[in-house]
Amino acid sequence: MPDFRIELDTGSGGLVASATGRLTPADMRHMGHQVWSTHGFAGCYLLWDLREARFDISAQEVAKLAEFAAGLSTLRPGARMAFVTSSPLEYGLARRMTALRAREGLEQLVSPDFEEAQSWLRQAPAALEYAAQQHGAA
Repeated sequence: MPDFRIELDTGSGGLVASATGRLTPADMRHMGHQVWSTHGFAGCYLLWDLREARFDISAQEVAKLAEFAAGLSTLRPGARMAFVTSSPLEYGLARRMTALRAREGLEQLVSPDFEEAQSWLRQAPAALEYAAQQHGAA
């Protein structure tokens, strides 16, 4: 059973979803439902931290998962999404996911570097706009 954790970045309207362990398609769907139903998620960016996860999924199942994720997504215009992975297999499958979702017009990144991905996400137009609104409201 994988371990799954969600952390809100209230300053920029983003969310970091981390998973460790073996992930099946059912686990990934469950994670998707958890993420998209997180109270307080502003939809500015989404970072999937999968450095400690191992995928138990076929390339064909990735296509089905991409379609499933597109149906759940509530990211706002100007949002970004990133996957951080640590192995070549997970990197390749995450790249396949981003390629399948490219037609949605969502900016996406796959990287082995957590800090690089988080920095890139926080520069998303939606995150910058959200942060400015939050700062102005304070």
